[in-house]
Amino acid sequence: MFTFRCVGICQFLIVICLASATFCQVLHPINGQEIPLDDFPILVPGYRIELSAFNSQEKADCLKRQLQSKLSTKVHLRQEGESWQVRVGDFSDSVSATEYLHSRAFKHWSKRAAVVADYLPVPSDSLPPQPKVSGYRLQVYALADQRQAMKSGRNLTCLFPQIRVHVIYSDSLYKIQLGDFTDSAEVAEWKEKVTGVADMKPIIVQTQIYNLPAPDPSMSAPRDIFRYDD
Repeated sequence: MFTFRCVGICQFLIVICLASATFCQVLHPINGQEIPLDDFPILVPGYRIELSAFNSQEKADCLKRQLQSKLSTKVHLRQEGESWQVRVGDFSDSVSATEYLHSRAFKHWSKRAAVVADYLPVPSDSLPPQPKVSGYRLQVYALADQRQAMKSGRNLTCLFPQIRVHVIYSDSLYKIQLGDFTDSAEVAEWKEKVTGVADMKPIIVQTQIYNLPAPDPSMSAPRDIFRYDD
């Protein structure tokens, strides 16, 4: 009986060790430098002036070029469904947007334009420091080329707007990580969700994460299709 109990206890301990080893094998502590978000902008609420919506990108591009030749402020395109919208400016409040709408510089287009709420890109150093705690992320790519890493990161923000995307430079590689997870069960669940999507083979990394609520998907879509080229 004593021998049987010892065997049973040993088997139980082996199972526990194996389970722990399985999780520990996918923990990869990461210390690296996060790519400045100036190149990968944060979106905040603001206002723009919308002129027209077209059913083709070619027509929208034509109006964009026309406006850029006449105005000193930025001109943006945004795709929403099958419609291409032309919007002007990056205004922090509706008052300044309305003043520009009725300004002399905008007089030619003011009758067919309107002020609309939108999300505007801002540099990270213009925002308060964000708190960090110990937690987990999913590392999905490790690339040598920064441009390709940023492009992949931006694509992932559109694919998974409900979690954050980070590009970390470490060990001469640009490592793309998803999420800020404080719970090991949640990060394991997301690992299953994203495995195989866009050829991703995610691994769980233990690192410092932002202690913030999950992003609002409405802030990520629809997005300015040329916001990184303007």
